[in-house]
Amino acid sequence: MMDSNPISPSLALLLVPLLCGACPSGPASESESGDTEATGPAPTVTDTEPTPTADADGTADDGSGTGPAPDPIAGECPLGERVGNFDVILEPAYSAINGEVREALVRATIDSIPAEEGECWLLRRENPFCDPPCSGAEVCNADAACVPYPARISVGTVTITGLEVPVTIEPAADDRYFLTDLPHPAVAPGATVELTADGIALDGRGFPMLSLTSPDLFISEGMPLEVSWEAGDGEAVVRAEINIDQHGVSPATLMCDMPDTGSYSIPASIIDALIVSGTSGFPSAHFYRQTIDSTQAPPGCVELRIRAHAEATVEVEGHIACNGPADCPPGMVCNLPIQTCE
Repeated sequence: MMDSNPISPSLALLLVPLLCGACPSGPASESESGDTEATGPAPTVTDTEPTPTADADGTADDGSGTGPAPDPIAGECPLGERVGNFDVILEPAYSAINGEVREALVRATIDSIPAEEGECWLLRRENPFCDPPCSGAEVCNADAACVPYPARISVGTVTITGLEVPVTIEPAADDRYFLTDLPHPAVAPGATVELTADGIALDGRGFPMLSLTSPDLFISEGMPLEVSWEAGDGEAVVRAEINIDQHGVSPATLMCDMPDTGSYSIPASIIDALIVSGTSGFPSAHFYRQTIDSTQAPPGCVELRIRAHAEATVEVEGHIACNGPADCPPGMVCNLPIQTCE
C-alpha cells in the first residue's frame, strides 16, 4: 500500500501500467480505485462550458454569487462501509480522476481505532486469517471465511461538472473509471463540483493546491508533532496520514482531519501511541486538502473525494531505515525484510 524515497500512492496511480489502489485494497473491504489500465472506451473531455444552474425562481445562476447555495457535503462513508469511490486528485505536477464501484461490501480487513485525541486517531487494519487459504477468486473476510471477491460494476457514464473543463467518462473494459488528460490544476478554488452516474449524485468543492511549510517531520516519543502549510479558504480540511510501520503485521496509520488554518499540533499522546504500534521500513507522511461527499448507491456507500496532495519526509527518533548494508551505521546490520537497521 522500495527505496529511500518511496513513490507516493497517488503518483503510483499513473505509473507501472497504472496500478491498483493502495493498501488496503485488492482484495479489501473499501475499494481504492487506482488500477487504470488503458482498456475500454476512451474518456472524453467536453468542449462546451458547464450549463448554468437555475435559481429558485427559475432564472439561471450567472456565477455572481446570487444563485442557490451548493448542496451540503455529507462527509465520508462510515468506517468499513465503502463499496466505491471517485477521486479527483491534484498532485503537484498533474491532475487525474479515477474511480470504481464494487457490486457488494465484503469486509476483508478488520478495522479498529485503538487511540484518538482531538482531530486525530490511529486506524489499525488487520488482515483476517483463513485456513485453508482462499482461492484466487475469493477473499478472507472478517469472519475468517472465504467468500467471492465482489466484482467491479459499471455505473454507466460518469459526468463531472465544475472542473476547469466538464468531463464524461465511460467505464473501461474492467469497469474502472479514469482520466488523466486534464488541465492542471483541474479544479479552481471555490468551484462547486458535481458528479452524476447511474444511481449516484455527489458534490465537492474546489480549493487552492496544498503547499507544506514543514516538509521535514521528526517524530519523537513524548513530543507533539508540529505541522504547517499555507492556509486555505477554510471550506476544506487537511487530512494527515502518517505511517511509520511499513512492514508490521497490522500497522497503524495516524490520521488527523485538521482545520485548514495553516498549522496544527498533533498531540504527544497520539504520537506515543503510533510509536508503540511499531516502527519499520521507510516512514511516510501524506497530506491532503480535501472535501469528501458520500451517498448510498444500490450496492452501498460511494464517495467523491476532491484531494490536493503533498508529501513530507519523516524521521523517527532511534529508527534507521535501510535498503542495504551501506545504509546502516557501524555495528548495525540491515534487516532487509523489514528495511530496518538493527
